[in-house]
Amino acid sequence: MTKLNLQDGYLHNKQILLSERMSENEMSPEEILNEASLPRLQIECINVSGDYTEQLWKYELVYKHFTGDIVKVTIGQTERKTGRTKPPIGEDGEIDLPFRDGAHIKHDAIHLNLPAYAICDDIVEKLDLSSFKLKFPEKYSR
Repeated sequence: MTKLNLQDGYLHNKQILLSERMSENEMSPEEILNEASLPRLQIECINVSGDYTEQLWKYELVYKHFTGDIVKVTIGQTERKTGRTKPPIGEDGEIDLPFRDGAHIKHDAIHLNLPAYAICDDIVEKLDLSSFKLKFPEKYSR
């Protein structure tokens, strides 16, 4: 997995390992991401069982309200049960998203022209929308 940095308020690469920044700043991945990217779409894996056999995935729109508050609007959620007792990280190093909400966040990000991120523990991954567009050229050729 590639270790990346937040610089000047922008995410420069696809994934960022936030454990060092979290320990230095005692900030959650979401708080660090709030400094870098608003508005955005995000999908977060919540480890319900403690061993990843039960996961809750929350798909949300996150933006800064004119009062200055960070607002999260839940768009969808998926419960996933698996026999795997590790975080949902694929062999390619990418976060393994649930099928339906994984497709929805990419589609919505393209149409709303917003960045999209997946969060799992201290890993934040900027989702690759270009490869998703290539899978469905009839929808995204305009």
